[in-house]
Amino acid sequence: MTWKYEGKTSAFAHLKFDHRSNCALDYGLDPKLFLRGPVCLNHQAVVMLGSLNSYDQEQVMKEIYYLIANPTHPSSLRHSRIPFTYLWRTRYPFRNYHYLIRYKRQGNGELVFEEILYDHRLPGNCQPHREGLCAPATQRPMLYHVKSDEYLPYDGPKTDEQLRALAGTWVVPKTQHHQVTTAHAAVNGMQNNFEKAVWLMGVHSQAAYPNDRVREYTLVHNPTDGFVLDVVESCFDKQKSRKSHNAQQLAAVMQQCQQQGRRVKWTVHSQGAVICCAALEELHKRNASIPGQMLAIHGSGANIDRLQNKAKAVGMEIVRMANNPFDLVPNLAGNVDRSLSGLRRSMAFWGLVFGDSIGASPHTLPYLGAETYRTQLQLLGNHDDARKVGRYIDQQIKKGIIT
Repeated sequence: MTWKYEGKTSAFAHLKFDHRSNCALDYGLDPKLFLRGPVCLNHQAVVMLGSLNSYDQEQVMKEIYYLIANPTHPSSLRHSRIPFTYLWRTRYPFRNYHYLIRYKRQGNGELVFEEILYDHRLPGNCQPHREGLCAPATQRPMLYHVKSDEYLPYDGPKTDEQLRALAGTWVVPKTQHHQVTTAHAAVNGMQNNFEKAVWLMGVHSQAAYPNDRVREYTLVHNPTDGFVLDVVESCFDKQKSRKSHNAQQLAAVMQQCQQQGRRVKWTVHSQGAVICCAALEELHKRNASIPGQMLAIHGSGANIDRLQNKAKAVGMEIVRMANNPFDLVPNLAGNVDRSLSGLRRSMAFWGLVFGDSIGASPHTLPYLGAETYRTQLQLLGNHDDARKVGRYIDQQIKKGIIT
């Protein structure tokens, strides 16, 4: 492993933090972090701890308290190889978190934590992506500042070459991020490796807020562990019990944005909507609210009514909801259209969801309307599917739904 210093400043003699003193508050830390006992921290460790969101702080403090209880225990930087660890989605499947903790023992036996170092080899662009139905990944949920070299939105039907051009404009700078620092943020869906999530959620953000001409956003990355484990994670998040680590992290990030006065515009796609719904439930459970933050929902894997209710409960405004009527994910999982005709219609296009063509899939790209989707299919040579969409449009016109 290679570790990186962040926020290095002048050092001072270590300070002892506990939940009773004002020492933690002086450095912007919640005294509740130290409920399990006093902790001695150097300045560098305090600076790094204060830069993290509350969820990351809690995970780092768990490791610090473990080290206090087991100061001679050999450390391990490898993630768990036990398959059931990955099926138990509320348990963190790695033996260490995103950070390396350096400490020393004083003459009296007390531990002083000198530095918290970020592992710059953990981000998704440094970790290999594993393919398969059930392939526990080495990638972890993290935040990335994503930028686009030029504004090339998905605003109409595109050829395969034009779609590849969209993907090529989005890049991730080397600098690591622990917080949302942009006006826009997004959470990707399942089966999205890091490279795909980076450009796809940029495209979705642009479609969700066209007037903003989005050219940078923060990706709250939802790593894929293969189709089976992604589905398992979604099932956990849909329960009323403890949520996945992705959802807990997102709740902490949203709450931190609110505390910092950031009016973030969020875009969630597919499983990202499930994670978002679970995060909003976490916030509601904590009696937290995030008024001023906005939400766009694309291809929702979460129950739409439930997501709308949770957003309303925490004061979040839903500004856009776009679900392709030929997409089984929102129709079934999102309860958009579970009628027999709706399920038949979307089942006929299920193969395109798992197909190789990004443009032909009713689930992958932002939904811009039935007419746009029909033209997109025609442009890519899917004429039979385009005719099915055409018949649907004719039916909607007869019903007066489309004019």
